[in-house]
Amino acid sequence: MRTEYIINRLIQVLPVMLGIITLAFVMLRLAPGDPITIYMGVRASEEDLQYLRHLYGFDKPIYLQYIDYLKRIAVGDFGTSISYQKPVFDIILKRLPVTLSLVLYSLGFSVIVAIPAGIYSALHKNRISDHIVRFISLIGVSIPRFFTAILLIYMLGYYLEILPISGYVPLREDFVKGSMHLILPAVSLGGALMGYTMRVMRSSMLEVLGENYIKAARAFGLQEKVVVWRYALRNALLPVITIIGLQFSTLLGGSIIIEEIFGIEGIGRLTYRALLARDYPLIQGVVIYYSFLFLLSVIIVDVLYAIIDPRIKYE
Repeated sequence: MRTEYIINRLIQVLPVMLGIITLAFVMLRLAPGDPITIYMGVRASEEDLQYLRHLYGFDKPIYLQYIDYLKRIAVGDFGTSISYQKPVFDIILKRLPVTLSLVLYSLGFSVIVAIPAGIYSALHKNRISDHIVRFISLIGVSIPRFFTAILLIYMLGYYLEILPISGYVPLREDFVKGSMHLILPAVSLGGALMGYTMRVMRSSMLEVLGENYIKAARAFGLQEKVVVWRYALRNALLPVITIIGLQFSTLLGGSIIIEEIFGIEGIGRLTYRALLARDYPLIQGVVIYYSFLFLLSVIIVDVLYAIIDPRIKYE
């Protein structure tokens, strides 16, 4: 039943992806700026400009360009980048592990810190430790990512010289060195998610601890750690999982500025350069990549819901 549910959800993704592809295609064509002129420069001859427009199909009516693009996507062809003169799929595939590593490290940092801190805060409500946790979460939510990145670069990279401040080392080549390069970007990117998740975890835990079945479990003499970890935590995690799943797209979007600050050649930095160059094929390919990952994260959240809470059934 679970496999059938996942397949049905993946099928439902198709019309959503079609809508996203259509919207991105139309908005790019309506935006000012000619990608061919930007690529060739103002001194290029009109003959060269017309040749490239014909080569990329920009001289056709928009509806014909759209039909041709859908036909290419159907066979896995995302076109050729104007800026890099390489297939879009190959460019994205090369940089995909970089951004995924950054996002997963950010997500891991947020979850590892936020969930235990939120639980601890709820169990020590209105104590000094609770106020400290709430203050930290407020700081995490309030400070912009780029400012956090600048502070971390100065304090840990420049002043103390503990961690590298730029570049990326593939984890498969050197896991330790690669992880060291990802710490500062991951903390900068995941700080806001950590603060938000911490607040949600605390609120959810407090709500669950006030439920009647928790009071009944305590009345039966169960140990507090059994009540908290076996009965309360599973239900308290449901809204937290929702937040993490929905914030996954925020991490992907936030990677644009973080990768630019730390000099990481990932999808985020690629997106920034593609937007500056009005590289239509590359921008459209990145939009498809981001959209698919977000929709996939939503499906994963739905599956985790049913795993954590058996009362939730697949339909």
